[in-house]
Amino acid sequence: MLKKQLKNLRKNIGEIWKIWQNKNAKREFLEEEIYQGDLQQENYLDGQTRDMTKNIGKDWKEIGDSGKENN
Repeated sequence: MLKKQLKNLRKNIGEIWKIWQNKNAKREFLEEEIYQGDLQQENYLDGQTRDMTKNIGKDWKEIGDSGKENN
């Protein structure tokens, strides 16, 4: 009787361990996927911000500028 209980306990522990490992693997994968998505979004937003400030700066130079250099 005791041997059977120990055998079942080991089996259950093994199954629980596999489930736990799978959950951790999924969690790590999802965290990495989210991290990569955040990096892509951050790079995209950095590019958008850089382009926007460059365009705004170009417009600011043109406002009130006669196009001639001051002597």
